Amino acid sequence: MKWNEQVLNQDEFDNDKDGQNFNFPSIHFYLERHKRKNTKMEGNPLILNILDYFFLVFHTCLILFNVLGWLWPKTRKFHLIIIGLTFVSWLLLGVVYGWGYCFLTDWHWRVLAAKGKTGLPNSYISYLLDTYFGLVPPANLVDLVTVLVAVLALLLSLKLNFWNKNGK
Repeated sequence: MKWNEQVLNQDEFDNDKDGQNFNFPSIHFYLERHKRKNTKMEGNPLILNILDYFFLVFHTCLILFNVLGWLWPKTRKFHLIIIGLTFVSWLLLGVVYGWGYCFLTDWHWRVLAAKGKTGLPNSYISYLLDTYFGLVPPANLVDLVTVLVAVLALLLSLKLNFWNKNGK
């Protein structure tokens, strides 16, 4: 089953007061966040397509940089700042919007919703895996691997920035 078939639509969410129909816990935060906000965005289809591609390229490049930016000595300090900001978004903004909150994903989802796309997953990584590779692993597995890879990248960045005797 694809992720867009797993997600409840807004009417099902509104009628599911006790939360019994959720397949995985993190979807609650996504649906509740969009229920509270007026996320209706209307505009020129050309502008929406440009924004869609911008978020796709920028967000994907940022993810790749978060995973690999510690490899090159010249990017290590910048990597530490960027991955630190990623964790700030996930944890501090997550207190308000749900753990793992990413404002880039939120903005991209608003653009996609304005283009008429529904049933978007809670995770941008799940979206990429399904949309571009046809892979639909369980959401909890995607979340776990995402966090583990990010923590590993953060630890490597910290080590190479502060405790590496040969680093410059």
